[in-house]
Order: sequence, then structure tokens, then C-alpha cells
Amino acid sequence: MILFWLIPYSVAILYLLVWLYYEKVEKYPKGPRPYPIVGNLLTLSISKINKEIEKYSEIYGGIFTIWLPKPHGYKWEEQRRMAHQMLKSMEMGKNLMVEQVLLSAEDFLKQLSSMSNKEEVCLKGPIEVFVANNINKMLFGFSYDYDNCDRLEKVVDGFNTLFEKMKGSKLTLFGHGFPVIYRFSLLRYFAMERFRRILRGPSQIIKENVARALESYSVDQEPECLVQAYYRKMQSSPALNENNLLELCMDFFMAGMESTTLTLKWATLLLAAHTDKQEKIREEILTVLGHDGKPTPSAWSEMRYTRAAIEEIQRFTNIVPVSVTHRTIRTTNFGTIRIPADTLIMSSANHTMAYLPAFENGHEFQPERFLDVDGIPADKVSDFVFSTINALFAGDEMLGP
Repeated sequence: MILFWLIPYSVAILYLLVWLYYEKVEKYPKGPRPYPIVGNLLTLSISKINKEIEKYSEIYGGIFTIWLPKPHGYKWEEQRRMAHQMLKSMEMGKNLMVEQVLLSAEDFLKQLSSMSNKEEVCLKGPIEVFVANNINKMLFGFSYDYDNCDRLEKVVDGFNTLFEKMKGSKLTLFGHGFPVIYRFSLLRYFAMERFRRILRGPSQIIKENVARALESYSVDQEPECLVQAYYRKMQSSPALNENNLLELCMDFFMAGMESTTLTLKWATLLLAAHTDKQEKIREEILTVLGHDGKPTPSAWSEMRYTRAAIEEIQRFTNIVPVSVTHRTIRTTNFGTIRIPADTLIMSSANHTMAYLPAFENGHEFQPERFLDVDGIPADKVSDFVFSTINALFAGDEMLGP
């Protein structure tokens, strides 16, 4: 008898929950119809998010809602905030960072010059080592020689494999919103453990590098790298620990590697394909720096075409397809569209960079679009190009032009 009444009551409660869910959906800007719990996760192609956003914008307009599991906690944001504090406490200002990058760039050029076969050159490896070495130096206080960088290459290869495997992983995204699935071994493996296994090697190397950075360091000394600054802060802050330090180092490699290396790789391809643009950059560099000069922040302000070319490379290649997530702190009206409070907001950098009226013929590579007729930097949304990428990396304040 109890079971007889339990079934209709359960169905009624389930119907009520579904009805309440879709009542909530109606409060947001229109978008593809979601399913309870999973939202649009089953129908959305994460690996082709650019095309998905373009498709939905044609149907629902410039503002629409996509329902995805909401990540719990603010661990990443807290780690990033802590990284900013560490860099500033070390007084790792722009001059020091620029000098470090210049030294690393000299090693990079020497490596290219030493290549015996200059007819068929693959820049993938040297570029990745160049970027990873700068991150390594900032974190641990030392860098690797190109002839003896096997350990660094293992870290790079591990993260490259991770980025490739994680593309379009819906189960991982679902696990961020509903970590309860990690209690089931099979789901935990496909959502998380298989990616952790990829990073076991890089994680061990980074752990050993942390130990090396702290080997002869005393908290009475001024820190010379981020790890030493973090360790010094640990002594007075119980919330900080060695596990968090290791994760912070991993985050730096994850956030700094892909976007920077992709920008440099695309730069080589685009400038090889557009030799006229390449020649203009070369002429400007020789005019401002000469054959023996070094790029400095003051000289950078005079290299207008080079700056425009870099901005156009990042616009054209769409390194980061969507912007960093923001959150509405109160109900907001955008024209006739109402956006409730506590809504996560993301803008499509790809759509903006391709279709914004300021970027006419957006599918063409034209550095000149960032300059006016007199060669002065044009007042376009170039800051948007860089803020989308730099906001992912805690070193942006130190490395900005």
C-alpha cells in the first residue's frame, strides 16, 4: 500500500522540480533549451565552441543563455590573487622581467643559429622551451640550457598532452559542477584520474624543482623567485601549505604555456605567409633598435607597426575563444534584455574579433587596422584582445607593455 502511494507522489515531486527548473530558465535571456541537471552539456560541442556560439547568435541574437554545470569554489581565483601578491612582494617589476625575457630570447636566437639544417626548421620545440624556461626561471630561480633541457621538455610534453586530451571533455566539465560523481570509480577515472596520470611526470619534476629552489634558502633572505616568496609567506599564514604551492606552480605552467606558445607559433606562420608585413616589421625594428640594440619598454612605444602586428596576430588567430568569466552582482538590464543577479557572463572573443564593425574584413590578416592613416595606434578595442589572454596569466601586470 505504501509503495502504491509512493510512486505517484514521486512522479508529482519530480514533475514539480522540472516545472520549477524551467520556470527559472524563463527568467534568463533565451537560448537553446536545456535539460535538468546537465543543462546544454549533452547538445553543446565543447571542442567547437566557436561555431556553436556563432550558430546560436544567429538564432537568438547577441545575448543568449547556455546552461552548464557551475564550478564550485574560487580556488583558482584565490591562487591567482596570491600569485600577484607574491610577485609584488618580491618587487618583480617590469624591468626585471624584461631583462629575464631578453636573456632568454638571446639563448633562443643562439639555438636557432646553431641549427645545421636551416632549410627545414621546426620552431615548435624551441618556442615551447623558450616560454617554459621563462616560467621556470620566475618560479624556481633557474633556467635550462637548450642542450640539457630534457626535464623541461617532459613538463612541456605533459601539458601539451593534457591540453589535447581535455579538449571537449564534457564529463570533466560536469564533474566541476557536480563533484559527487567522483565517488564512482569509473566516472572518477574518465572525469579526472586519467588526466592526473598524464601529469604525474611533470608534477614530480616540478616538485623536485620546488625542493631545489628551497634547498639553500632561509626565510631571513630576500626571495629570488616565486617559490621562495611563497615559502616565506607560509611561515606566517597557516592557510598556505606545500600542496598549494605545488598546485600554484602547476597553474603557472598551465596558464602561461598554451596561450603564449600559440601566439608565437602563429606569428611565425602568418609572417612567413605575409612577407610584406614581415618586411615592414623588420624595417621598423632596425630603424628603432638598429642591428645591436635591445628592445626596452621605452623603445617598444616607438615600434607602432610591430605592436599593431602582434595585436592583429592575437585577434586573427583567436587564441582564447571566450573571455574570462564575470558575474553580475545585481539584476541588470541590457536594453530590453534582463539578466538576473549572480549570473556568469562570458563574451565571445572570436565573434567580436571577426564581426565587430571596427574590424572590417575580419577574416583577413591586416596589422594596419590597428593604425590610423598617420601610422598612430588607432583607438580600437585592442585592449580587449590582450585582456582576454592576459587575464589568464598572473604575470600580466609585470609583462605588459
